[in-house]
Amino acid sequence: MTQALAVAATVWGMLGPLSLLAQRQAIIRAGSSRGVSLVYLMTTSIGYMIWLLYGAHIQDFALIIVDGIGLITGGVTLYCALRLRISEAPATGNANGARGGRHSRELDNDRGCTCRSAGSAADGGERLSPNGTRAG
Repeated sequence: MTQALAVAATVWGMLGPLSLLAQRQAIIRAGSSRGVSLVYLMTTSIGYMIWLLYGAHIQDFALIIVDGIGLITGGVTLYCALRLRISEAPATGNANGARGGRHSRELDNDRGCTCRSAGSAADGGERLSPNGTRAG
């Protein structure tokens, strides 16, 4: 019975961190991270890091796996939320007069979160660089 409970707890414990990936997908799809608490994401990631270190210290494989997954998924979600939050900052312009602004983002496997204007390149939208200027 104890072994079955340990397996169930480990499996359930891995679903929590994986749910952070669903949050990441939602903020990328929405093109905004304004509805997500950065404090929550930081607190969650720090919590996973502490539990991972504890699991490593006591050599508990279940804690290492669950909290390792949590730290990775929490970190990726926090990274994307921060990148979006930075791009959502009010436009200030640069020396060339180009202005950043609100635009949606979508996942690019090579560079993490990348910018796109509201339309995709296929439907006439222009590709934007991370600072909001038109990309070549």
